[in-house]
Amino acid sequence: MQKYLGIPFIPLVIEGYDISNTGSSNTVGSKVVFKNGRPWKAAYRHYNIKGVTDKPNDYESLAEMLTRRCQRIKAASASDPVDGTELSRIFLIDGGKGHLGIAEKVLVQEELNIPVISIAKEHEDIFYKGRVLPIPKDAAAQKLLQRLRDETHRFGINFHRKKRSKTSMASTIDQLPGVGLILRKKLLNTFSSLAQIKKASEEELATVLGAKLGRKVYNYLRHGG
Repeated sequence: MQKYLGIPFIPLVIEGYDISNTGSSNTVGSKVVFKNGRPWKAAYRHYNIKGVTDKPNDYESLAEMLTRRCQRIKAASASDPVDGTELSRIFLIDGGKGHLGIAEKVLVQEELNIPVISIAKEHEDIFYKGRVLPIPKDAAAQKLLQRLRDETHRFGINFHRKKRSKTSMASTIDQLPGVGLILRKKLLNTFSSLAQIKKASEEELATVLGAKLGRKVYNYLRHGG
């Protein structure tokens, strides 16, 4: 990697970034880190994207995630085992030239001199400073970057599914008759999924909601009221 990028250090740490969304809601970012060529799970992170709400926008979401990440790096002490500034790191973005350009802009704005590359899905091309790096498709460096990209995508998709499921669950609970905010929280704390709430017996619901309301919610879930 040092040879292909022409950088003065061996990139011991490679941070991979990806954005996952459906529609305009539940957009999340993911960071996966490989250290010495192997997953460094203590450094994995999820990002809830907060500044992009009206429609899907990978570029704006990526910029928000990377801005927060860069600020975290700058705020970390040199002794921080994950974010310490002494680590020889590069960034890998899941995407093409457009995504790379956004990442480069953020790094310039945040005044961080971290090499950033991107990997495009269609031909698995690796972009650096606006050009395709001449990395052979069977090279160890290429395989490493593909593995990191795939792991970043997997990590982000799993989190996105959980968040989407939780949103759906909360939306359904909001519609339960007679169940206010306090009781909704009790339901969420007692049952780990919407499927478990729907499977719960009248007696199980009664332990959370009381006998009368438990029966009402039970009938609503089973028979629509």
